[in-house]
Amino acid sequence: MKHITSDDLRRLRNSLTHFFSVSQGLGISYPLLDEKSRRLEKATKFKAKFISPEDLLEILKGAAKLIIIKWSTDCNDCLIKKSDEFKEKILAVKSIVEKSGAIVVKNEQINI
Repeated sequence: MKHITSDDLRRLRNSLTHFFSVSQGLGISYPLLDEKSRRLEKATKFKAKFISPEDLLEILKGAAKLIIIKWSTDCNDCLIKKSDEFKEKILAVKSIVEKSGAIVVKNEQINI
């Protein structure tokens, strides 16, 4: 993990979110394949780093905690200042998600 940078994580996030495109630099590998992953990391041609799904989960949980703390701080600051800035930002994001976000497809038979 000490060789993983925030840029590596950003690229991994982009590759996982954008239709599972191939990431350059950081991949996910199961502990069963750890030996092979370490060999690939050492290969100068491949230039990759690997983390386990468990490590990725811990990183995501930590990031979620940090963003909740940030939102809480921003919200409290706006309440103290009697500002609507935080509320307006949240409503703007909500609007974008409602308009352009993914939709839930129910498990019903569809006649085509």
